[in-house]
Amino acid sequence: MAGPALDVRGTVFGALTLWTVPQGTHARNLVVLVALIAGCVINGDTVTGVLRQATWLIVAVIVLVIVRTVEGVALKRSAQDRAGRPRDGAPVGEC
Repeated sequence: MAGPALDVRGTVFGALTLWTVPQGTHARNLVVLVALIAGCVINGDTVTGVLRQATWLIVAVIVLVIVRTVEGVALKRSAQDRAGRPRDGAPVGEC
């Protein structure tokens, strides 16, 4: 029984490669079957649609982050304005 360093089945042009799922006997058939089904189902239009939806998702997240940031700044300024004035509305330092 040869050790992993002496196993020539996992070599590519003499360089050792790591053991991966497709190098197994039963797993190779499963990976090939899944890749074949994915290749038939996923075409150029599908990939374009997915990328388009991902782009709109990123744009929506950026807009939401900007809205939340502006809201936070507005609330902070509002709280500072309230903290600097007495309850009757007169400016600080005036009688």
